[in-house]
Amino acid sequence: MVEQLLLFRGEMEGEKKKKAEDLGLSETEFAFHNVLMAEITKASGESAMDEATYQRVLALIKKLVNQFEESSKIVGFFQKQDEIKTMERNIKRSMIEEDFDDPELRKVVIERFMDLAKVKFK
Repeated sequence: MVEQLLLFRGEMEGEKKKKAEDLGLSETEFAFHNVLMAEITKASGESAMDEATYQRVLALIKKLVNQFEESSKIVGFFQKQDEIKTMERNIKRSMIEEDFDDPELRKVVIERFMDLAKVKFK
């Protein structure tokens, strides 16, 4: 049974890597992509998205992950409230620039991105 679980886990990880590669995203970017897609889908109530919107999602993800990578180089980033607020403000501004200007969506995405960043960039 353990062997089957390990095999299943390996298949899932391989599938996740393939999906990320197909989108041109790194594994970290793909994790943020999944969070953003889930929240946009939940906020809009629609599972389908037009190509232009999806391209904005990909651009937003790449931009924000790059900002997280740069910010997380600061020693003790997640213990510094001013740095956290700056990153939250950057997420908000980036979402507005990409026309994801729903205040509730921004609030949830900021919260979930910061939680994910604590895991991915520690």
